[in-house]
Amino acid sequence: MWETGFGYLELSKDGRIEAPDIVPPKNNPTKVNLSKDWRIWELSEHKTPLIHDYDLIFIVASPCKLFAPIYYPRPFPTLLSAEVLHSIIFSCFIDHARFDGISPWMFRISAIIRSLVTACGDKIVFIGAPLPILGKEDMFIEPLRNVLASDHALRELHAENIANIRLICDESLRSGVSPFRIILPPSDLCCDLTLSTRVQYYKGNNNAWHANTDYWVRIVEQLMEQDILDL
Repeated sequence: MWETGFGYLELSKDGRIEAPDIVPPKNNPTKVNLSKDWRIWELSEHKTPLIHDYDLIFIVASPCKLFAPIYYPRPFPTLLSAEVLHSIIFSCFIDHARFDGISPWMFRISAIIRSLVTACGDKIVFIGAPLPILGKEDMFIEPLRNVLASDHALRELHAENIANIRLICDESLRSGVSPFRIILPPSDLCCDLTLSTRVQYYKGNNNAWHANTDYWVRIVEQLMEQDILDL
């Protein structure tokens, strides 16, 4: 389900992920009714997913935990403590008002993620969307890239934040006490500043926020390397 529809999903008391009987007006040119469209993929009958039927639930929507604007309210990095980073990383809320040009409905996905984390955090593996493709997004990433390119001290500060983000997320895979587990894209998928996805993973659809199959193959390899998948 696309972003707008995903934001309307709700978790019922018995653990079903359900879509309401509505036709969202935003980003919905074909006038899709959510309750008719939402179902378990490739099943012939119309059936909604029940969280108790799954050992793991992978979330590949919402920004990756390396998405720099989550941490910097303007394109100017600040050194953040481990406590602040931990709070941001495991938050299931994004203040869309901080992001000029992003409509509130694009971040409505937070509600269902928060519900799933509350109900079955031990099953959740958060991956998130790819970082925007290098050179394809100029609203949030490029102003920050320009700042970092011109100031060595700020580059070092940003690199320290990224290193600490990786440490916290890696710890979520081992500790058993984190609210949920987080898989980050390995460094070979990211640009040198960890702001973008490398251009060779561009899907070629004029969309900065989608990556190609090679990217996702690497993500699955990462899941296997971290023993998330028992194959």
